[in-house]
Amino acid sequence: MKRVYFDYNIYVKLAKGTILLPENYSQCAKIYVSVAHAEEFFNAKDKNTSPENSEHIEKLWNLLTHDLNNNGVLNPSPTRILNKQEKLSDALDRVREYDTRQTIKEHAETIHSTQQAATAAVFAQDKSSMDNSNLSREEIWKRSEVIAALGKCRAECDLRNRESPMALTKNYGWYIARLISRITYLKPFDLKQNIFKGERPNFYQLEFLMEFLQNVLNGCGYNRDRDVRTVNSGVYDTEHAIYASYCDYFVTDDKRLSKRLNAIYYYLGLKTECMSFDEWCNTIKELNT
Repeated sequence: MKRVYFDYNIYVKLAKGTILLPENYSQCAKIYVSVAHAEEFFNAKDKNTSPENSEHIEKLWNLLTHDLNNNGVLNPSPTRILNKQEKLSDALDRVREYDTRQTIKEHAETIHSTQQAATAAVFAQDKSSMDNSNLSREEIWKRSEVIAALGKCRAECDLRNRESPMALTKNYGWYIARLISRITYLKPFDLKQNIFKGERPNFYQLEFLMEFLQNVLNGCGYNRDRDVRTVNSGVYDTEHAIYASYCDYFVTDDKRLSKRLNAIYYYLGLKTECMSFDEWCNTIKELNT
């Protein structure tokens, strides 16, 4: 039985009826949701309260909670991704209690400006890097500008440890932020390829590396997000990418994201494969034959 993780936008398309699930998918696949789905749902529900949107939101919620998912909710834990036997509504309650949307927006804007500056510097130094998006998941890691960016892992980890308590305090208050910071602290390390091969990743190390490597590839022009809106969505994309590593397949119709994540999963030594919805449907047909 294959584990499957849908990008939030796949649920949106299913709710609108623009795509349909393949027949008998449940014979060979289990679909998982995470707290990241609860966060995106909360954001979408609050953004538009029109009657038309309310009907869509109801269909979306039914897909997320009843029609497709009876396998728990993927959560962070001090050691690994935890498949917690709870309802998505429980996760949604926690999201409501600690509304992090403004923090995410500010974080996305910072990421966007940093990536823009990095990309401009890379392109100015080597014009051939403008073709980086055409490289395979194996080839991109051999580029000199990517290797140089990977060398900053230890320093970025140290920066994360120093800045994290202040960022957490905005949403959770000083006391809770202090407790969380102790749990999420990472000893700075030098990054090596296949760091997670054959291993169950530590959640907070995986979280740091997923964002770090997304920034590396974006900054080196590899299928990069081009504007603030997509980078804002990209913060949620990174969360989904983390939880999707629990599964065999991460299904998304974002081609740029898919190519970046397949490169990252490959580099980290994770088994997860990123694919489009159509590719996943074809995979299900093959598995059922």
